[in-house]
This record gives sequence, C-alpha cells and structure tokens, in this order.
Amino acid sequence: MSLPITYDLRGPGIEIRYKDGDLSIVGDGVPDGHFPHDGELTTAATEMGTEITAVLLSASRNLTKITLKLMLPDVVPKDTTARSEVTGAAIITRQFRDVIGQPPPDVLQQYDVKPLTGSAGSDSYPAADTPQ
Repeated sequence: MSLPITYDLRGPGIEIRYKDGDLSIVGDGVPDGHFPHDGELTTAATEMGTEITAVLLSASRNLTKITLKLMLPDVVPKDTTARSEVTGAAIITRQFRDVIGQPPPDVLQQYDVKPLTGSAGSDSYPAADTPQ
C-alpha cells in the first residue's frame, strides 16, 4: 500500500502545498487559495511525474484566464517519517483568447515558469513551514 505524499514547495514569489488531490497556493501575481480536486483541479500520472492543472481564475474583468500547471516528481518514502528533497516546476499561464473591449492580441498565451524546491513525504510527517 502506498502512502499519501505531501509536497511543500517554494519558488520565486510562490509557495505551494499539494496533498492527495488538494492544492494550496500563496504567491505574488497569482490568486491565492485552496483548490480541491473538484473539476478546477486535474491530475495525471505521466512518465515525467505527476502533472497537476488548476484553474486559478476562470475569468478576470477583461476575461483573461489564469491557469497553473504543476510538475511534481514521484516519491516513494521508505517509512512514514521519511522526507525527500525534491524539485518541481510551476507554469502560470495567462490566456487572452477571450478578452473583451479590444481585439485579441497576436499572442494568446503568456507563460511564467517558476522552478520549485522543497520536500515531499508521507502525510504522517508534519511539514515545518507550509503555506497557510
């Protein structure tokens, strides 16, 4: 039986906690919040690790959509207290396909790629400093 894994990650201007289909984000220039696995958050197991996609803002005032793509490595802890140092990546996308008040721009997406570092381990190990 595999243990649920908690990821606690930080990057430039962003803190992320992901645990068993539940995502929390605190950051500069992104909507802070808690995103449960309920249609606004999807996960997929890939050969590169776990790929998580979250809709952070479905439409701003001018209908810009903001999404987050998160890449996390697979972690297999040796015991219930094991923590591993990990890296990941967050890609924040602003989509301008449906903006109002002006014609769409020539470039319809803008990407902000953030490298992430932190730790991952089983749920039974409390993280010392995670985003609230």
